[in-house]
Amino acid sequence: MALNPGTILNNRYRIVKLVGKGGFGAVYRAWDLNLQKPCAVKENLELSQEALKQFIREAKILSNLTHPNLPRVTDYFSISNQGQYLVMDFVEGDDLKTLIDQYNGRVPEALALSIIEQVADALSYLHTQKPPIIHRDIKPQNIIITPDKHAFLVDFGIVKIFDPQFTTTLGARAYTPGYSPPEQYGQGGTDTRSDVYALGATMYHLLCGQEPPESIQRTTGKELIKPRTLNPSISVKTESIILRAMQLIPSARYDSASYFLSALREPQSTTLVDIQADGSGNRSAAYNEATSVVSGEDAPTPKLPGWLLWVGGVTLFSLLAFLIIRLFLASNQQNNTQTTLTIVNVETQLALTTTSTLPTMRNTAILSTETSIEQTTITFTPPPTISPEPSLTSTPQITPLPGDDLIQLTFDDADYYMPTLSHNQKRLVTFANNGDFWQITEIDPYQGGFVRQITNISANNHHPHFSDDGSRILMTSDKDGDFDIYVIDSTSGEILQKLTDDQYSNMTPFWSPDEESFVFMSNQDGDYEIFLGYMDGSEPIQLTFNNVYDGTTSFSPDGKSIVFYSNRSGNPDIYLLDIASGLAKQLTTSTARDAEPAFSPDGEWIVFESNRNGNYDIWAIRPDGNDLHQITVYPDNEQIPSVSPDGKWLLYQSNKNGSYDIYRIPWPG
Repeated sequence: MALNPGTILNNRYRIVKLVGKGGFGAVYRAWDLNLQKPCAVKENLELSQEALKQFIREAKILSNLTHPNLPRVTDYFSISNQGQYLVMDFVEGDDLKTLIDQYNGRVPEALALSIIEQVADALSYLHTQKPPIIHRDIKPQNIIITPDKHAFLVDFGIVKIFDPQFTTTLGARAYTPGYSPPEQYGQGGTDTRSDVYALGATMYHLLCGQEPPESIQRTTGKELIKPRTLNPSISVKTESIILRAMQLIPSARYDSASYFLSALREPQSTTLVDIQADGSGNRSAAYNEATSVVSGEDAPTPKLPGWLLWVGGVTLFSLLAFLIIRLFLASNQQNNTQTTLTIVNVETQLALTTTSTLPTMRNTAILSTETSIEQTTITFTPPPTISPEPSLTSTPQITPLPGDDLIQLTFDDADYYMPTLSHNQKRLVTFANNGDFWQITEIDPYQGGFVRQITNISANNHHPHFSDDGSRILMTSDKDGDFDIYVIDSTSGEILQKLTDDQYSNMTPFWSPDEESFVFMSNQDGDYEIFLGYMDGSEPIQLTFNNVYDGTTSFSPDGKSIVFYSNRSGNPDIYLLDIASGLAKQLTTSTARDAEPAFSPDGEWIVFESNRNGNYDIWAIRPDGNDLHQITVYPDNEQIPSVSPDGKWLLYQSNKNGSYDIYRIPWPG
């Protein structure tokens, strides 16, 4: 039963009026008789001993927190057989829903971003507490805007009590349609990423003029209309932040509000090395024509927008069960006990010079900008001639050609590009021109020579990447007119799955280590940017937003980073992108062209091609930007390098004998 106006609590707080009410309690405007000023009193009606213990624990935590975008908790007490009470600052102003109505549904982007940044800053503070504090009820009604546009994150809704015996809280079992993520509808655990979803949904409503669809409906195919479709004035970057925050699978969202905040603030790339070099050189014209976008010039013009739907299963029950199981497994990886919030947060900036200490996030190392670069010519010594029987447990050794450390693997007049070994090193594929089109082609990784053509599609098929077991190949093809990403059977060439299906050019795919996702480049926003796609057909998320050419990507072995090249600094250079934070670090700075990067299997090196000495050669650099080395010193063009899975061989293409052929040399790393 609601408290009547005039009721005095704890001989100090006179109730003025009811502000909000939920299933577990209510919030009142009150008057502090001692301090003679207004306050807010939050009432919890759960009367069990467990609830009382949890209330005291929560109140102590909240009363020690301060943040400019959170009201202070100034007092707490309980009344026997009546309830528990939190007293906090009362914030004068209107809630965000009122502001949305004042702007007829669409708040100007600059104002919206200012408000969301303040709320994200408050959430970042909460998420970095020990244990983390999760709000779990972010929505426009719980954000108060003062007349000077200062935002406060409050909680005038359902009182939430944390129970350590469960993976979530009692209050979190309730949800707000449109703002609560799928995991909040069932028994799965909520965490910092649940707040990220709700904040993204609030941002969606602010800018699009309508509430997003209920997340549980999206799991069964309900479309989330893209923000720029509803409001074309929204920037591509802002739209991408919203879409990533609102991914249905928690692992696809920002790990916490700190990463969300970093994306909003769009930090500039950190230059790690400064290499002054001049160079020139021309890539194969045939290769440029085949891939259309390798040089970043004359890229196809984007056409009408496309959309990848979230596709549900046969029934809501089966889909929800799948999500809950997956979320439960993910939540088991979070070792820190989480508590719930009422209304609090403090400013936490992501330290760019140290390893992140955020409790449930991937580590992010931003390395020193001071580094010494040593250019070294490597003298190769061929390994002993050993030829064991190839097997999954014993990676086959390759016998070097007598008297030379350079081994040629293709010999005909065709051009072969991008050598890619299967994980067990029994198979080697490239893409080659068969006269009319580019086809995925297998060659002998031991003795060399053509084995067979895997694809037989009247289209250009290129950039193959083996699955871990070697049974499938990820590739690019323009079989349906535009370049899209496909999965094919590695033996028959049969198309097993089409992963992108829009009217843009989607190219150069690379599987993540767990093969649940893949990175690729796409010209969806006009210039080529990097996207993260999902094997289950979920909506891809955009990872870079620079209105320049970002292309040809490769995952780090741990799946936390992506290496790519970009001309955002004026010339193509190598960059390393931390997936969780969205921060890109520049590894090379050259007046020449550094491109086509790939990780070594141990993650210790990044190999790439560069024409800084005139012709293209293979170079290597550490992921921290140190130890730059030139690997090949031949007078021809050596390009698109990769290191064999056993870490013993470097493969690349070269026009040493006129046409482009595949070669391998011992890997000096």
